[in-house]
Amino acid sequence: MTSWFSVGVVTLAAILAFWFSAQQIQSPKYKEISVSGWQTYCAFAYEHRWTTAPEGKLSVEAVGRPSADIHFAQLFQHADELRVWDLGNNEQFALRNGRFEAAEFAPCEPFRANGWTFSHTNGRITACRGNGCRSVSILPRTVPLMFAAKRQGVAIGTSHGDVLLFRGGKWCRMRRDGQVWSCPGRMLPIVNKPSNQFYSSISFGRTTLVGEYPTGKMYSFDGHQLRSWSTAPKEALTWSAEPQSFAFYCGELYVGYWPRGEVWRYADGSWKGPIRLFSTPPEPNFPFQMQAEEAGLIGNFFGRRVPSLIPHGDSLYAVTSNKGDWSRRTPVQVDGADEYGAVWKIRRDGCFTY
Repeated sequence: MTSWFSVGVVTLAAILAFWFSAQQIQSPKYKEISVSGWQTYCAFAYEHRWTTAPEGKLSVEAVGRPSADIHFAQLFQHADELRVWDLGNNEQFALRNGRFEAAEFAPCEPFRANGWTFSHTNGRITACRGNGCRSVSILPRTVPLMFAAKRQGVAIGTSHGDVLLFRGGKWCRMRRDGQVWSCPGRMLPIVNKPSNQFYSSISFGRTTLVGEYPTGKMYSFDGHQLRSWSTAPKEALTWSAEPQSFAFYCGELYVGYWPRGEVWRYADGSWKGPIRLFSTPPEPNFPFQMQAEEAGLIGNFFGRRVPSLIPHGDSLYAVTSNKGDWSRRTPVQVDGADEYGAVWKIRRDGCFTY
């Protein structure tokens, strides 16, 4: 004879099984991906998780400026904190509980790939692993602006236009043939005249992309060659355009463009945007060019940059910047100066970075 107790247990088990099954049906499905790359001065790496059908509209919100003196800025991740680096005044701030606080100086992470760590000194780029190092010469007073890794190869682009490949513990200087950069089989001399710049990189899934100046196009890297990528936002491809930052957020590619200070989003096979981080319309070339030159500054000093796109927590953060060393001693002020060095938050429900 079956007891009421045993019937109750069976019934409860059936109810719980049905509930858990219903929860699994209703719970969103997630995808995860590892992302890494380089933005101007800093390496980045993160794990990103998002629902296959992110909820709600994309929101864009101004977070603010950590200091009234910041204009020349960079974002990076340090431990679990989002850091803002005032490059002009060499100060750093941490975003804590929604507010900026002055923070002790922390260096950016160096670029690492295939067990090698890369560093730069005046006139040389060095790769080290264990007790062994391999160096290559570059033009003095130039800096690397792009590191990109794929399989066993690392591509590096400098501010002078040198494009280098490090593979199998050996260096070569790449040469351009049409829309392809590759090694010619011998070590070429340093480029005499400034050339195209490669700027920033991102690796996600099977894709590694880098940004190129002055066309504003993107190139893919396969570990051996750099090849022109098939797509770019046409409206962003102005004269002297450059993709200066990349991020992967909510299953979509985000790209920050110079010189208009815009963010474009690649989703569902097409480009969306732009997200404009400056209030005034984009200039045909560079804003405040006359004021800059009259003050003895380079003409594109006030060009609008988005040098960093950093996913952090449930949001994607961007920072605006000018081109170069804007500090408290800079001898000119312009309308809209407070829009440089500003942090923005882009967000959609269902996405998280850790």
